[in-house]
Amino acid sequence: MMAESVDGSRLYVALLQSQVIQVFSLPDMTSLAQWSYSFQPESLACDALGRVYCTTTDATQKLVQIDGTAGAVLSQSGPAFAGNASIPAILHRNAAGTEIYGSLNNLIYRFSTTGAGAPVSINTSPWPAVRAFATSPLMNKRPSFMPSLATAM
Repeated sequence: MMAESVDGSRLYVALLQSQVIQVFSLPDMTSLAQWSYSFQPESLACDALGRVYCTTTDATQKLVQIDGTAGAVLSQSGPAFAGNASIPAILHRNAAGTEIYGSLNNLIYRFSTTGAGAPVSINTSPWPAVRAFATSPLMNKRPSFMPSLATAM
């Protein structure tokens, strides 16, 4: 999967099998960097402070926070946050880049990314709450994964 920086200047692409995140400048798509890891990056999201968040396929791996400029792993926090071949963990950020949302194992997680350290868990909701959120007529801008959740349930 891939994620765009909040300011729209970079695109981060997870290359699962290669254990790599490749970074491109936008809009010209010039390759800027390729970062290698000891895990398989899966879903990505960016915050307003230039950090990248990553889920992996390792069932023991927590949410990984990465420096969006150098590629160094800054922290691993929260619950074990890994998908599998049939149900990947999915990350999404809000428009301001101040919160990261993650879906996994019938739950949706919400993290604050405004602090200097690891993301702070705000709350966790079960799928029925996600369905109500996804189908709410009051919700003006849905995260990209929400429409499929509403129709799949």
